[in-house]
Amino acid sequence: MITFFHTSCRTYPKGTKVQTFTLKDGEALQDKAQKLSEQLMYPKTYTENPETKEARLTARSSLRMKLPDGEKAIRSLSIHVSEIDSACYASFMRNLIVKISFDGVQTVCVPLSDLTGAGMGAPAVRSYYLEADGKGHSKLRFVMPYQREAHIEVENISENSADIKIEACISTWKWYANTLYFHAGWKQENGLETNRGLDYNMGTLQGRGIFKGDMLSLYNHCPRWYGEGDEHIWIDHEEFPSHFGCGTEDYYNTTFAPIHPYFNPFGGAPREDDEASRGYNTFVRTRNLDIVPFNERLQFDFELISWDGGQVDYASTLFWYGDLKTKMTNISDSKEALYALPPAIYTEK
Repeated sequence: MITFFHTSCRTYPKGTKVQTFTLKDGEALQDKAQKLSEQLMYPKTYTENPETKEARLTARSSLRMKLPDGEKAIRSLSIHVSEIDSACYASFMRNLIVKISFDGVQTVCVPLSDLTGAGMGAPAVRSYYLEADGKGHSKLRFVMPYQREAHIEVENISENSADIKIEACISTWKWYANTLYFHAGWKQENGLETNRGLDYNMGTLQGRGIFKGDMLSLYNHCPRWYGEGDEHIWIDHEEFPSHFGCGTEDYYNTTFAPIHPYFNPFGGAPREDDEASRGYNTFVRTRNLDIVPFNERLQFDFELISWDGGQVDYASTLFWYGDLKTKMTNISDSKEALYALPPAIYTEK
């Protein structure tokens, strides 16, 4: 198996002391690195102080849960969907809209399948922050602090029904002047033309915050690989993007294109239905040492370049931390999650 690595550059103020990494340091840390790798790939989930609420969600109904007041944080959030018709599983998981509000402001409004990094079809996901079994059980390990109050809501925008259980494990959390809230935003655009000099905007964030990760879920109508276009991330008011990559497969560390499903602690490709990359594909990447701070604005685009030309239907979810004024400026209305999923394409492997 061939694997690749990413390199990025971060600048520091003049005079900052930075310790240079050496091969000798790496050799001395081999045992610790192996242990840490196992902990990251198989993380422990915080399970103390669970708050739960469950109900049968019928067509066009919601389940809303209020969390304990005070300086606290959601340490893990699980949403379990059961007693659902398997024939409508893929669409139903996308028709459940998860909304989270902190201190009176809604900071999360994303379809359940996309919030967990699974995307269209809601396949299985296994990573440090995001987990799903592909059968209706999902888990998020992002820490979500709040000062006074918080609410979690799951809204069913479809005509189908299922049993829903929300479980949030809570701890106390000291709030400081630089503490930030968890955010997630989502958008869907269909019929995008490749090889026409166009870019797809994954999302634009306005305000102050730290970019924490993203998911790209799509249906490829092109005959073959669609993701040759470079990715660009502009910070604040840059005239030229400070992150300038070289394509979907490199940004998501899939080695080459076309891709195959894989998982690592901070990324993966949960779905790939066809050897030629036709049909459904999903990628996810979360950030840690490579988080991207921004003070006023962050814009993230992919060039729409494919091998053969054609159309793609793209959906993207961004994860970030910010204050209550920070927002994603171009989110889709929840009704866009009613997008009729095209038939899957499968070939012999």
